[in-house]
Amino acid sequence: METPITMSAAKTSQRDRIQKPIRYPSKPIFHSADEEAAFRKGRAAAACRVMVDEGFEHCSVVVSVSSRSLRAVLRQVRDALDPTRIWISPRHRALGLVKQSELLPVNLFEDARVTEGVDPSALANHLSIYGARTDVNAVIQGATPFARAFSTHGRPISMLCQDACIFYRQVSVMSSSTDSSSVSAALGLGKALLVTHWGQMVASASIESAVSYFIRIENLCKAQVYAEAAARGRGEKPVAIGDEECRFTWEKTGDEAHGSALALPYFARVERQSAGSHLQ
Repeated sequence: METPITMSAAKTSQRDRIQKPIRYPSKPIFHSADEEAAFRKGRAAAACRVMVDEGFEHCSVVVSVSSRSLRAVLRQVRDALDPTRIWISPRHRALGLVKQSELLPVNLFEDARVTEGVDPSALANHLSIYGARTDVNAVIQGATPFARAFSTHGRPISMLCQDACIFYRQVSVMSSSTDSSSVSAALGLGKALLVTHWGQMVASASIESAVSYFIRIENLCKAQVYAEAAARGRGEKPVAIGDEECRFTWEKTGDEAHGSALALPYFARVERQSAGSHLQ
């Protein structure tokens, strides 16, 4: 009779098979800073439409993207094009109709001047993050249904499923009564922030990874709300993934390249649906 494989042996075997680095789709090649900035603005407009496709049209979603070059940011140096400017989605404009030309420019260091058409509280949040994190090129915030519901617990998401490991020790919690200037301190070097009784906020090096993180935080909050409700009915608690497994998964899937790749299908769908209208 064959000896049954043990769990530890199964884990070792699985890890041996996936030691090769994951290959992700190549990022676009730009010939000028202006070309890269235009591409990123187009992506930000598309991101607004992705939010609508995911059912977040009425969730006070605000999308912003910076003018920093991603190549420069990776060297911790700001882009010479205009490192002080971000582009943010307009207030009182249906997300599903936002065009590239309608994104509003905001100077990072003129936060005292409220730009017409911009949600002032959202702007303050975004400025706080961009001012503190030179690695951040995109910020998305929104009062999505399950993030809003789960935020009432006042605690970060638990590691209950594989997708949660993408955010291993990178989700913080902030009180909704906290001043916007403290947002960057609450976020720290993490990917996401749950704002109690309000919703969520994500920050990342690209608009693509920010979109995928935003959607996944909402889905993880939903999964945890369901899992805890089901377990509570039996007088139990959900079983979390162990730290070793979380760290291993995070090391494989927690980087920006993986986050960006996860968002590509969303953008492909919007580009097909809009037929380029978001780039106007």
